[in-house]
Amino acid sequence: MNSNVGKIPSDSATDYYWAVFSIFLFCAIVYPIVSIFSSPPKRMFYYVYSVTCMVSAIVYFSMAGELGYTLVNLSTSTWFRRIRVVYFVRYIQWMINFPLVISSIFYFAGVSFMRILVTVFNIWLCFLCLLAAAMTVSTHRWGFCAFSLVGYACALVHTCITYKHDIQPLKRKAKIGLICSLVYFFVLWALYFVSWGLCEGIGYSLPIGEAVFYSVLDFLEFPVFGAIFSWMIDLVGMHRFSKTYLRSFLTDNEEAIKLDVISEAESPKEKEDEPEAQFTDS
Repeated sequence: MNSNVGKIPSDSATDYYWAVFSIFLFCAIVYPIVSIFSSPPKRMFYYVYSVTCMVSAIVYFSMAGELGYTLVNLSTSTWFRRIRVVYFVRYIQWMINFPLVISSIFYFAGVSFMRILVTVFNIWLCFLCLLAAAMTVSTHRWGFCAFSLVGYACALVHTCITYKHDIQPLKRKAKIGLICSLVYFFVLWALYFVSWGLCEGIGYSLPIGEAVFYSVLDFLEFPVFGAIFSWMIDLVGMHRFSKTYLRSFLTDNEEAIKLDVISEAESPKEKEDEPEAQFTDS
């Protein structure tokens, strides 16, 4: 009997995964600290990206400890006859983090809950099919991969529709900032398919190459994107984004008027108590 069946190959990149785990854990700690010095509307985004970093840290901790994987024989469906290590925890990470990132963008633009939910569903469809493709031994894996691409395309089309209805009416600088954020998000997402095709798809990339490719994309998509998005908000000006979102954080009327969230006519003013009339006996 082969004693290596069910065991991870010896040329794994566990040392590299430990280093990446440390980076994500550091980012998960830094974001809440930075949020202390930010305004309440921005604080929520630091919490969101701290969660994405913590989820990523847990996933890379699992991979560094040689957990959360399965072995798949790709010799029947690829050009390279070898057994591949497929980390299914990686797909769990993407199914949690990608919806959080896109929801934070949409929420700040004032997009409705149902539109956000449709985009999240398309993201789940994309990565569930990609996971099914990675776990499939036969050539049917490419059918699952095609369904995954359909999920990506639906998310992209729905985002374009959302832009027309919710983002386009915003002020010019806010619109440009959100467009750049969405382009960044979807371009990096497309690169995940390239990495998947080389690694799980045809089994070409070595374990260290797979680890580097995926970890760089994860780092750019989550902690780096969070820093860029925060910088974009400061550069554009928070008052140029959704007033509906900002109203939920502003309790001071003077601050709301200053940020152009409400007008002076909408601000309730306290009326001075009129002195009671004094009556004297005639």
